[in-house]
Amino acid sequence: MENDTAVGFSCKVDDSDKDVISFTIVRYEIPDRWDELQFNVTIESFSSAINMWTANNLTLDVPLRLYPFYWDTMSSAAAAGVIDGVLCWLDQVGQINFYDSVYKCFWAVELPAEMVLENSCYLGLSGGALYFALNCGDAITLWRLESDIRSRDAVVWVRKYNADAAATMMQCPEAFGLTGSLSVEVQNMVIHPAVPYIFYLDVRGKVISYDLETDVAQPVYDFGEPWWKTQHYRLFAYEWHQWPRLL
Repeated sequence: MENDTAVGFSCKVDDSDKDVISFTIVRYEIPDRWDELQFNVTIESFSSAINMWTANNLTLDVPLRLYPFYWDTMSSAAAAGVIDGVLCWLDQVGQINFYDSVYKCFWAVELPAEMVLENSCYLGLSGGALYFALNCGDAITLWRLESDIRSRDAVVWVRKYNADAAATMMQCPEAFGLTGSLSVEVQNMVIHPAVPYIFYLDVRGKVISYDLETDVAQPVYDFGEPWWKTQHYRLFAYEWHQWPRLL
């Protein structure tokens, strides 16, 4: 389709004793080309509880330029999250787009200059907080949003970690199935839903956990496919109530 669409996903356990799960899919669609100012946004959501889609057409308070990530392109770690009814999506023009499902409003917040978007970036939730990560080839840098999720002006990001995951893995590449690799390229990454200093990295078709606090990497899973077949795979974080919170 010509118009861009960004998708978010949330999931919760309704009854932990019976493993009853409900989920909601939310996406926003812009009516005009991405290189034009947007005056309207359509919010579409699907609820598993009622098994149907609903749509809300919003007129923006301030016109915005919106350039959603294409999830089938190089930006494979682009992600979304939801806190207290506020959904957020990473945008390719160096901003985060927000939709408040409670007050039915949509806005964008520009990222600080040091949080420059690279090919491998990530926006996600851990422990009820919003985190943004950059993988600049040799290091992963992680920031946490300290201000209120509904704040539009006094937005505060605090850098929490900066660690060289690639160098750690290349100290013993055979342990991660990376023998013969001259470098480590993270194709996708996702934050642990409860422990913010643990990331799961997709490296050449292998899932590797990395602890930014202790600089420890561990192999988790091998897709068993060549890296070029897995380069567009997506890792999604979900905390199951019976799973251990720590590795």
